[in-house]
Amino acid sequence: MQQAIYSNFPITRLLKWEWQRLIRTDLILLVSIFMVFLIVIGYSGTVELFREEGSRQANPVLISEGLPSISKLFVLFFVILSLGADFSQGTMRKRLLSGYARIDLFATAVMLLTGAIVLFSMMTIVAFGLVQLLRGVDLFYFWNHHLVANLLFSQLIAGCFGILLISLFQKTGMAIVFYFLTTFVESGLSLAFMFAWQIPDYSFFLPLSGTGNATSLKDFLWYHDLVPAFWIGFFLWISWWKFKTTEF
Repeated sequence: MQQAIYSNFPITRLLKWEWQRLIRTDLILLVSIFMVFLIVIGYSGTVELFREEGSRQANPVLISEGLPSISKLFVLFFVILSLGADFSQGTMRKRLLSGYARIDLFATAVMLLTGAIVLFSMMTIVAFGLVQLLRGVDLFYFWNHHLVANLLFSQLIAGCFGILLISLFQKTGMAIVFYFLTTFVESGLSLAFMFAWQIPDYSFFLPLSGTGNATSLKDFLWYHDLVPAFWIGFFLWISWWKFKTTEF
C-alpha cells in the first residue's frame, strides 16, 4: 500500500488519538514524579524568605533557575516516551496503513510537544498553588517576560530536540542517552567559552542550554530570541525530513 505524504485527514481524529496517551502508565508515572519535583522546588523556595514591602515572598533565584531545567526535562521525556512507544510497537506503520499520511504522523509529534507544554504549565500552577496555600507565601510574584521566555524556549527546544532524536534513532533508550551526551558536550563548550576563549556571551548560541544563557546576558536584546527560534525550526525541519523518508 502506498504511504501518502500529505492528506486531508480530519484533525479531530488526530486529537482524539493523542488524548488517549494521557492514560498510559508510563506517562502517569512521569507526571507524578515531576509533580513531586515541582512541589519540592516550590517548598524549597519558601524556606529562606525575604521581605519586600512587608509581604512574605519566596526566593526567586531557586525557582527561576530550577524550573526551566525541570520543565525541559519533563517535555523531553514526555515526547520521547510517547513517540518511542509508537516506534517500538509498530504504531507508525499501523497508522499509515489505516489512512494516515506522513504529515499526520509529524503533526501528532507536534501535538505531543504542545500538549506536554500545556500539561506542565497546569502542573506548575497546581503544585505552586498548593505550596502557596500551605505556606502562605507568594510563589508567582516574580514571573516576568524573561522567565516566561526562558521557560517557553527551553521547553520548545527540548521537545523539538526530542522529536529529532526519536525520529533518528527510533529507540527510547538511545534517544535519552544521546540527549545527556549532548548536554555534557554543551557544558564543556560553555566552560571553554567562559575560561579558555574568554567569550562567555557566545554560549547563548548553543542549542539546548543557550536559552538560559541568553536571558542571563547583561544586554539582552530582542534579536537574541532569534537564536533559539532558529534551533527550533532546524530541529523540526530535520524531523519532518526523517518522518517523510523513513520506511516504517
